[in-house]
Amino acid sequence: VALATMRYVLMQLSKIMAPAMPFFAEHLFGAMREDEDAESVHLVAWPTMKNHKNANVKNAMNEVRNIVTLALAQRAAGAIKVRQPLSVLKVKSLPAQAGLKLSSEYIEIIQDELNVKEVVEDEGLENEVMLETKITPELKAEGQYRELVRGIQDVRKTTGLVPSDV
Repeated sequence: VALATMRYVLMQLSKIMAPAMPFFAEHLFGAMREDEDAESVHLVAWPTMKNHKNANVKNAMNEVRNIVTLALAQRAAGAIKVRQPLSVLKVKSLPAQAGLKLSSEYIEIIQDELNVKEVVEDEGLENEVMLETKITPELKAEGQYRELVRGIQDVRKTTGLVPSDV
């Protein structure tokens, strides 16, 4: 089974790399070729990807992308940098017909992308998202800290220092 799997992988690899590395791909294909295979790697069809994707995951990620885009637009309208953490993002629940809910993985993605502390589902929203733009002193201090770290990293890069330098 291991040899058959290895042969399959190498045959597919030779097909994929044939346009960029034709001679090596031909050599690899010839070494793996059996009697029923085509004479040359350049005479076989390009491999097709089997669709094993879960439609619910794809729909949920599209919704996450939409939420992030709308919230980033609100940040831009308020001239708030993404490095500045914010407290809450309120999100209208995902469509019931899709059978989706904001699971913890999707909420973490949204929090990371938008730099918010909490994502809350709120069915009563008029818009799909509402970003809380009030910046508390604690959030302001955290944002200033991030700006300081970014500035230090920029200076480190321009002076040619590496992280292990003191």
